[in-house]
Amino acid sequence: MTEKDIHTMIQSWENIALLVRYIADYPEYIGFIMTKALDDSQPENWRAMWMIDKINEKNPLKIFLMKNQIENQLKVITSI
Repeated sequence: MTEKDIHTMIQSWENIALLVRYIADYPEYIGFIMTKALDDSQPENWRAMWMIDKINEKNPLKIFLMKNQIENQLKVITSI
């Protein structure tokens, strides 16, 4: 699966559970999902954030390793 495939699949709610399982198994895509979740301009950011929450429930360490990216983006969002 490529980032383009993930981008296409995240558009549909029916695919989200499948994507959560896939990304939990292939953590190299967590950064891509995190970027989508933290990007205010993306209409699917709420789905990406939901996915991050579900991945975090299964394996919190995977998301904890993204702490700096989350903190930096929150600083950008809250400074507007």
